Amino acid sequence: MFCSKCGIEIIEGQLFCSKCGQAINAPNAQPASPDVDNLMTLAEREVEAEDWDKALEYTEKALQIKPNDSTILEKYESVLVGKGKFLFNEGLKIGDQIETMRKTNCSTLGILSSTPLQSDINIKNLNDKVSECNKKYDEAAKCYDKVLSVNKKNVDAIYGKAEILMLYRGPGGPERKEKTLELCKKVLKLNPKHKPTLKLLETHFKCPKCKGNGRVAGMWGPKPCPQCGGTGKGGDW
Repeated sequence: MFCSKCGIEIIEGQLFCSKCGQAINAPNAQPASPDVDNLMTLAEREVEAEDWDKALEYTEKALQIKPNDSTILEKYESVLVGKGKFLFNEGLKIGDQIETMRKTNCSTLGILSSTPLQSDINIKNLNDKVSECNKKYDEAAKCYDKVLSVNKKNVDAIYGKAEILMLYRGPGGPERKEKTLELCKKVLKLNPKHKPTLKLLETHFKCPKCKGNGRVAGMWGPKPCPQCGGTGKGGDW
């Protein structure tokens, strides 16, 4: 429900508008479409509060009124990326819990013997956590897909998908790594100095010139690779 005078959203039970003072149930009050500027202000407020669903709701309402407005579309992308990052970070937190479970409960890995029942419970708990973690990553990926359906060149969304593929838990690791590399190359084509992408490549991929050995053949024997500085990581992608 929105104020008939200024268009700001009204909370159920309010007698007067908190912005303009309009009586909500005034006899002469007429229903009005929400004002776009107010919707964008409300969206920004929810972004600051990190209520991404509410921010997205306001932005989508603004888009319904002005579907081709570049400023609203830009905000829509920004909110979706913000929600994607939030969900991704939630997945990371669960991932940390999984690693703690693996370290503190060796029976889950089969290193220490324990009763079959306890072992089954531990494995189930771990698998449940893995599913919970991947669910967050899946939800984040959907946000990035929505962004890319509007703007195929959104670097944050492309990189976000690459990051998810790199950390997703389960079978199919080599295929995911290959897709991650493709997405990273896409990002660098749009922004050659994108630091998060360069860092991801340096951390998870071998230098293509020295194949991760850190050294290349020279006239007087092996010498440090000029592309990765002898680290074996990163390089010229």
